[in-house]
Amino acid sequence: NNGKGEAFSPTDTVANGLASCMFTVMGIKAKDLEIDFSGSTAHVTKIMGTEPRRITEIHVSFHFTINPSEKIKTVLERTA
Repeated sequence: NNGKGEAFSPTDTVANGLASCMFTVMGIKAKDLEIDFSGSTAHVTKIMGTEPRRITEIHVSFHFTINPSEKIKTVLERTA
């Protein structure tokens, strides 16, 4: 990819894999709590550093189709 942004890079895959993993473990916990958040989405932002080129930060924000209570939100966040 060489930083051209023309295709998914291996670091894009890492960042998206992190969000996928977080959703998976939250989904398992949500099922235990009898909560359905099907259709929810995540926004992933990857920050790259230079010399050497590397991931320095990954930000994941979730957008749920439910409006969880603060308690449930905290449980899901800590699970992820």
